Amino acid sequence: MDEKEVEDSKGEEGGEEEGLREVFESLKRASSTLRQELTDHERLQTQYLETEAKVAQLVSVIESKSAELGVQLTEEQRITLQSAHQGLLTRTQFISDGLAESLARVERLRVCVSCSTKERSVLFLPCKHMCTCSECSTVDSCPLCSTPVTQRIQVHL
Repeated sequence: MDEKEVEDSKGEEGGEEEGLREVFESLKRASSTLRQELTDHERLQTQYLETEAKVAQLVSVIESKSAELGVQLTEEQRITLQSAHQGLLTRTQFISDGLAESLARVERLRVCVSCSTKERSVLFLPCKHMCTCSECSTVDSCPLCSTPVTQRIQVHL
């Protein structure tokens, strides 16, 4: 091998190393996104539970105080109470919807795009998509972008 061939070979190795660095950075970003989605999901779940508890507590307090005092609520008070209760229920439903949406996003990022049951664990090169589990990774082209797969890397996160 002459000097030019040795330099070309080193250049190719450096290119592969740089490509793997890019893949690693991409995986770190995806992992960070997933962690953020999980944090958002946990925050929404906490808000949902707190709001649900506040609604139950408010209704309970109003009912017990009314009975305790022997007070009949006026029609206006009932409408106001119903409106407040409905507002809290609407807020609770909004949080619940956000919670379901957040969980769905996390699930989409986590599971194999082919079987939708196992976790993603194989990185395809040259496209650098990590979208399938090891069992579904025997495809000839990437399921996301249709780029022919030249190499597969098993990733353990």
